[in-house]
Amino acid sequence: MRHGGGFPGRFAAVLAAAGLLAGCGVYDWQLKDDRGWQKPDTDATVAELGIERAIYHAETELLIAAQHLGMHDRQIAASLEELARLHVDSGNHAAAAHLRARAQQLGGAVPVPESAATVSYTGRYRSERTDAALAEHYTRAGAAVNRVARSYLNADHAVAESLHLRAIAIVEGGLGRQHLALVPTLRDYARVKAAGRDLTSARALLERSLAIIEYNRSGNDVLLLASLDQLAAVHLQAQDFTAAEAVYRRALAIRRLHAADDDGQTAVNLANLALALTRLGRPEEAAGLLEESVSLDQ
Repeated sequence: MRHGGGFPGRFAAVLAAAGLLAGCGVYDWQLKDDRGWQKPDTDATVAELGIERAIYHAETELLIAAQHLGMHDRQIAASLEELARLHVDSGNHAAAAHLRARAQQLGGAVPVPESAATVSYTGRYRSERTDAALAEHYTRAGAAVNRVARSYLNADHAVAESLHLRAIAIVEGGLGRQHLALVPTLRDYARVKAAGRDLTSARALLERSLAIIEYNRSGNDVLLLASLDQLAAVHLQAQDFTAAEAVYRRALAIRRLHAADDDGQTAVNLANLALALTRLGRPEEAAGLLEESVSLDQ
């Protein structure tokens, strides 16, 4: 991509891109009906779906998950209850009543574990099973609720937080506390916390996402870089420029290995690192990074 206006204009464009990139994310997902798997919304963003459609699709995913898990699941049932409350808030009492009936049907025979340790143990057991479909349905169910939560980010932080916690509970209850499926929800939940100026919680959530990625040794640099970028941005927001520098340098080291694949992201990384160094009173270092950033951005 190219930006006109000389060095200052290009620098501003790079920083603007950094701000935009920090908040974007696209989920590629599918629904299943009687005819099999299909994808009604290719690369659909939550904004395009809208809250009502997002709720509808989440309900579908949750009911599919309950059916294919072949078991009563209290987390799925509780999530349907959560979505029913949203229908009540929007005045759709018939839909709420239907969801609550399904929730009772799913969760009525389920004894609630006495402790979080029970859920964690169950999750570890399930995650070690070879049944990939089991993991898929828990992952998809958690992602469905998380998608609705994302749609409430700018509308109602309390609702978004409640739904993010529900999505985390689904994945933890089904797959354990170290499953990679938790990472997108932890990152989205961190956005809610950062938007509410709870930067301590936002950092803790992002650090947990990084710990999960490292625990799984997934080798997924895209997943790792997304969490690093978001954590560094939270450090900048908190004006902890030393911490921001460390995280941006870690991300940059990874990106330099794949620079030819994504020069644009490397340019943004360099510009953000330069910003942190400038705030730390090291303008000479910052200037060199900015020149490299602009050269990559051309």
